[in-house]
Amino acid sequence: MYSAIEVIQQRRTLRRFTSEDISEDTIQHLLTAAMAAPSLMGRKPWHFVVIRDPEVKKRIAEAFRVHPQLAGAPVWIAFLADVSASPAWRMDLSAAVMNTLLQAAAMGLGATWIGTVDSKWTPAQVEACRTLHIPEGWELFAFVAVGRPAEQRPPHVLDPYIFSTRVHEGQWDNRRQAPFHQSRPEGGER
Repeated sequence: MYSAIEVIQQRRTLRRFTSEDISEDTIQHLLTAAMAAPSLMGRKPWHFVVIRDPEVKKRIAEAFRVHPQLAGAPVWIAFLADVSASPAWRMDLSAAVMNTLLQAAAMGLGATWIGTVDSKWTPAQVEACRTLHIPEGWELFAFVAVGRPAEQRPPHVLDPYIFSTRVHEGQWDNRRQAPFHQSRPEGGER
C-alpha cells in the first residue's frame, strides 16, 4: 500500500503505452475514483465516455494535435460536464480528472490529461463531440489516456529552490524554507 504522497510523486504524464489491454475492473476503479471527487453542493455534473476504438482515438488525437503515441493508449476516458448542473463544473471536472490520474498511478498505470476548456481547443472539441455523438448542451472538458506504461519515469522529488521561492508564510514577503530532507519510499526510487 502506498501513502498518498508516494502516489502523488509517482504520478507522471506518460505518452508511451504498451498494447496490453485494460480490464473492465480497472476502468471501473478509475471511474469510481473520478466520481469520488469533490463537487460543489454535491451536484456532480460529470458524465464519462470510455473509448477503446482505435480509429476514434486516432481521429480525436489528430483533432487535438496531441502526440500520436497517445492514440495508442488502450483506453481514453472523455470527461463531459452538464454545465447547467453546477456553476463550479470546471472545478468539479478538474478534481475528477486529477482523481483519475492518481488512481491510475496507484494501480501502476500510465495516464495523460489531454485538453481543457479554452478557445484554442474549440475546433477540436467540436470534432470530438461530433465523433462521440455528444448531445448539445454538454461541454467536453478533457480526456485521460490510460494504459500500461512503455516508459519508466522517476518520481517527482521536492526541489528545495522551488519550495523556498513559491511558498510564503502568512504574507507575501515571508518565504518558507524547504524541509531539510525529502522523504523517499524505502528502497529508493520506484
